[in-house]
Amino acid sequence: MNEATLRGMIQSTIIPDAQQNGEFDPSDIYSAQHHLDGELKCMTKHQGRVLIERKKYDELFAIPNEPKLRYIVSTPKGVWSFDLRKIVIPDDWWKQVHIKNASTYFHRNINDTYKLVTFLPLGWAKNISNLIGWEEGM
Repeated sequence: MNEATLRGMIQSTIIPDAQQNGEFDPSDIYSAQHHLDGELKCMTKHQGRVLIERKKYDELFAIPNEPKLRYIVSTPKGVWSFDLRKIVIPDDWWKQVHIKNASTYFHRNINDTYKLVTFLPLGWAKNISNLIGWEEGM
């Protein structure tokens, strides 16, 4: 699944007014009806924890007017939505990790790099697969 497909599924079901944000916005979608900003991630492998970059996390919390913040992640086994305003991440959870083929500067460059990240347990998220019509194998 790619972000355009995920966004389309969200728009056709649970957030009909979700608009794609611009390339340089801190989030991928915005809903005026729900006063919500969402970051979309599509993972090619399923794991019990999903990566979030500290830089992205900080950018989302810097959005003015304190919208609801959702980190929506698809994997081959479903789609999960994290309510970032309800998650407190201790400082010692953030670690520098080496990432191969990482995108940088708005996906203009791909290279190996180190990023400050943490891994969010899927148990902290709501499985929204059924709500958006996700089917295994998507």
